[in-house]
Amino acid sequence: MGPNHVLSGLCVGVATLPLAGRQDVGYQALWVLAWGGAALLPDLDQEGSLAPTMWGPISQVPSSLIGALAGGHRWGTHDLLLAPIAFGGFFWVARLVPQLHLLALALMIGLVVRGLVAIEWWRAGALVNMVLSWGGAWWLSSHGGLAI
Repeated sequence: MGPNHVLSGLCVGVATLPLAGRQDVGYQALWVLAWGGAALLPDLDQEGSLAPTMWGPISQVPSSLIGALAGGHRWGTHDLLLAPIAFGGFFWVARLVPQLHLLALALMIGLVVRGLVAIEWWRAGALVNMVLSWGGAWWLSSHGGLAI
């Protein structure tokens, strides 16, 4: 299911590009990646699914906490009202705090990479995913003044 989530999120990102408000390629890439990653975000509450395994133990520990706070899989992170408030709140705060801004970008990129790896377009482990996620987040945030 994870790859389907990511691919559908990427499609929504492409379909909604006219709403992005900016025409530069870097921002539009960020827009599409954010939609792709966000489609897999709710599964951060489920141990063993694609989202918590994207960076190995580094992402599994916070995932356990998210699962406990959410009340288990398909509760808080899948709730129609609570999930947008929680995730939207995180990204709103990430706009204000530079360190969280980079984390948010890396998280979205990491979720997309993890979803695409699951359909074996290429093979990448947790370390490669972290390098791609954080390197991509750094590049997107430092080239063109991108903001979430």
